[in-house]
Amino acid sequence: SYGSEGVSIDQEIYSEFVDKEYVSVIIALVEEDIEHEGIEISSETKKLIEDRELEVLRSLSESEFKFKRKLGSSPVLIGEISKDGLEKLENDERVKGVYKNGIITIDLTTSTNQINATLLHSRVIGSNKVNGSGETICIIDSGIDYTQSAFGLCTNDTFLNGSCLKVIGGVDYCADDNSCSTEDLDPMDAHGHGTHVAGIAASFDENFTGVAPGASLVAIKVFNASGSAPAASLLTAIDWCRTNASAYNISVISMSLSVSGSESSSACDANTFASSANDAANAGILTIASSGNSGLTTKIAAPACGSNVTSVGSV
Repeated sequence: SYGSEGVSIDQEIYSEFVDKEYVSVIIALVEEDIEHEGIEISSETKKLIEDRELEVLRSLSESEFKFKRKLGSSPVLIGEISKDGLEKLENDERVKGVYKNGIITIDLTTSTNQINATLLHSRVIGSNKVNGSGETICIIDSGIDYTQSAFGLCTNDTFLNGSCLKVIGGVDYCADDNSCSTEDLDPMDAHGHGTHVAGIAASFDENFTGVAPGASLVAIKVFNASGSAPAASLLTAIDWCRTNASAYNISVISMSLSVSGSESSSACDANTFASSANDAANAGILTIASSGNSGLTTKIAAPACGSNVTSVGSV
């Protein structure tokens, strides 16, 4: 069965049709009947997601929707839609909502000293140090400069062949460092923010040690050199971390970012970005996001406003 409460349409999309033939959008499909428990996605769940995505894609002609990407863990389609295509989806019971592919922004970070993380570095429970060993943090940001000493002085070749000891994998969804229209497998940081976040999380530099220096890192680059990114890339990044969790032993997703204009004073689980982050958390991955960068005291932004997402604010 599908939804019956109507399709949520981002009203900004209509205004963009005044001077555009196509608008970049995120189409979220109904998923109430799709199970999101556990890191491993069952073959039955994958088929249900794929079938639903295919059904909707087949209902739209190539001139109505220019398909770009779909996700593996949630029923979401990303691409460019025409006005005729949008009107066709307005009463489609398989569709939960159609949202403008807006902009996500980088948020500020703090240091390990502010949370007294250094006190844990010498702690031992049983025979295990409390330093993140055996865990992998998926950093969704502007990439990581893995050539720095904090991450093992890896070269481009050692990273790409998988022999980098600290930054063990990743992907670049903004390979051109500008419009984010191309992608590759080298998430080298062109901005600096992601490297800073990764250093706070897991640097093993003797002078600038991170919170969990024993942890491994995966770099998912979504931001360009100016620190902005298409919002849809956040969904793609969360999906990558979740679907590759077993392969890289990912137990944490870190997002020091927020979706512009998404601030909410209560849980925002209907928000597509919060929903995606919630799904990752429900699968057993600690999912952490910045509460926002606008200085609000009564609201937090997506994806942090998801009820199962761990929101982090400034101090």
